[in-house]
Amino acid sequence: TERGFGIRGAVGCSDRGNTAASQLKVGDIDWEHVFGTLGVRWFHTGGIFAALSESTGAVVVEAAKAARRHGTIVSYDLNYRPSL
Repeated sequence: TERGFGIRGAVGCSDRGNTAASQLKVGDIDWEHVFGTLGVRWFHTGGIFAALSESTGAVVVEAAKAARRHGTIVSYDLNYRPSL
C-alpha cells in the first residue's frame, strides 16, 4: 500500500492469489451441512472472492444456490474498486 500525498489518493494492492480461499473448488464445502444442519441464516460474499481464481466464482454460485434452498438470506458485495 502506498500512502497518498496532497491530492493523490492512497494506492492499495490486494494480493490474495495464493491464499487457501483461492484454492476452493465446487464440492469442497458441505453447504447442506452449513445451511441445513447448522442452520446458518445469512450467506454473504462478494466480487473479490469470486474473482480470486478460476474456481471461486463457481463456489459462490454453489453456495448461493444451497443457501436459497434452505431459505437463507444471500447478500453480495460487488466490491467495486477501480484500482483492482
